[in-house]
Amino acid sequence: MPSRVPGRLGTDPGRPLADAFALEGQMARLVVILVVALIIFGPQDLPRIARSLWRASDELRRVSAELSDALHSELEALEREDATHPPTI
Repeated sequence: MPSRVPGRLGTDPGRPLADAFALEGQMARLVVILVVALIIFGPQDLPRIARSLWRASDELRRVSAELSDALHSELEALEREDATHPPTI
């Protein structure tokens, strides 16, 4: 039996449309959230709020990439240090 791969539609041979229906449910939730946001904030403020959320998302992505790069460089430095100084027994 093939393993189920997340993010691929129809990968479960016993339930080929199950993932498609799950995706449909997620879209319905997104539409409900957008309609509620439109009702609460109104059509004038919604674009401004969306831009703010987009900028915050970009900043989070940038900080995450910087942190990941810093961790990778530190790990590489530690590995180089371990390679040059083998443990003594």
